[in-house]
Amino acid sequence: MVLRWSEGIDRGGVMLADDFRPGDIETADEFGMFLRRLRGRLTQEALARHSVLGHVALSRRRVSYIENGTLPTAEQLRCYLGGCGQPELFDELEAVRSGLACAALAGQAGETTTPAGDTLTAERSPRLLPKWQITAAAVVIVAVGLVVALVVRSPDPLGPANLASADGPVSGSGSPSCAQGFVCFWSESGFTGTKIQLDPDWATGSHCIRLPFAARSLVNNSRERQRGFANSDCTGTGTVLQHGGGVEPSVEVNAYKHS
Repeated sequence: MVLRWSEGIDRGGVMLADDFRPGDIETADEFGMFLRRLRGRLTQEALARHSVLGHVALSRRRVSYIENGTLPTAEQLRCYLGGCGQPELFDELEAVRSGLACAALAGQAGETTTPAGDTLTAERSPRLLPKWQITAAAVVIVAVGLVVALVVRSPDPLGPANLASADGPVSGSGSPSCAQGFVCFWSESGFTGTKIQLDPDWATGSHCIRLPFAARSLVNNSRERQRGFANSDCTGTGTVLQHGGGVEPSVEVNAYKHS
């Protein structure tokens, strides 16, 4: 596979070699530096604008986190590669990302606690794991994912009869579940229908974020207070979305920004 490169990336005196390839990545920092090289001369803001994948997209700040060593999820990686115009690299880089995630979990499992509460950590090399172990871990994760996918797709005779589809609306009252650090929106009141999970708008560089559909219920589980607006250009009736788990079971919001 031929990769399209830009200039070398230097962080803290460490520069990736010109012939550095996905198989050479051994740390989350190197993974982020590799993605930064793929971005080339495209700005983080431009990449974020082009990273929309269905109802999911990256914010500029999330792009920065990833490039500075925060390991992305598989979905975030797919958005990143789509944003920089190289979606064909997903399978190869996802195998590397999965291996790094597994290695990080293995490192956490190496910590034990004494009766007195002191933490004992096994001495480890600065590198996470040898490449062959990362590759083996990635294979295991892919295999487990296939099994889970088969189980999820199997019909459940005891499942709710009012479930239209995996992505369709669900009648009745939903559960306002939203991952920490995100703002979640539902297309129907009572936390039902299509759900989208987005980054909050930060006070620094605040700008209007338009939703892909009119949200009629939402949860703000981020640490930033937001304000939802009836119009997609952040005008009209405003609704304050309190941070730290603020809930609005019945509202109409088409855009939001930091409040």
